[in-house]
Amino acid sequence: MSKQIPIIDTHAHFYDFSHPELKWVWLEPDFIHPILGNINPIKAQQYVVENFHAESRFAGVEGVVHVQAAIGSPNPVTETVWLTEMNKKSPIPIRIVADCDLGAANAISQLEEHAKSKLFVGIRDFKAEPMLAAKEINPNYEASLKWMAKKAIVFDLDCEWMNMHEARKLADRHPDLPIVLEHIGFPRKRTDALA
Repeated sequence: MSKQIPIIDTHAHFYDFSHPELKWVWLEPDFIHPILGNINPIKAQQYVVENFHAESRFAGVEGVVHVQAAIGSPNPVTETVWLTEMNKKSPIPIRIVADCDLGAANAISQLEEHAKSKLFVGIRDFKAEPMLAAKEINPNYEASLKWMAKKAIVFDLDCEWMNMHEARKLADRHPDLPIVLEHIGFPRKRTDALA
């Protein structure tokens, strides 16, 4: 029998509705996903690393990257703190791609708060897509990306195909910034032509 290839799952979401501060609006009972529609079959009150490990333990999964999921929470750093605590009991190592509004005036101080966790490896900011679509260059955003490049923090970029040219310009402005194109070219509308 051949040996299993070790796997790192690079995009998982953990949540626990019993957390007093975190919110997951996209998993609330009445929420209909604007792109995917009804996702009720995947909704649960809790999905944490122990659940993930129970599902993946025979597949050679040796680590997991949690990508920000506590959408609607007042402070994104709370999710990083929660995941850092979860990692202490985790049967497999967790890494964190956190949330930060990179264009906000306080973005760098928030990045520094995330960086207090040794598990923090990246940022996904959904505000990047509309900024690219508008062909804007926000000075705060640029400063945040420079900070991330200096620290080798990954920028998880959710980008539609029609904005790839602007994403390329962003990458050219920040050649030392590691960029992951996630949901690459993911169409936001489901038409018959895209079905």
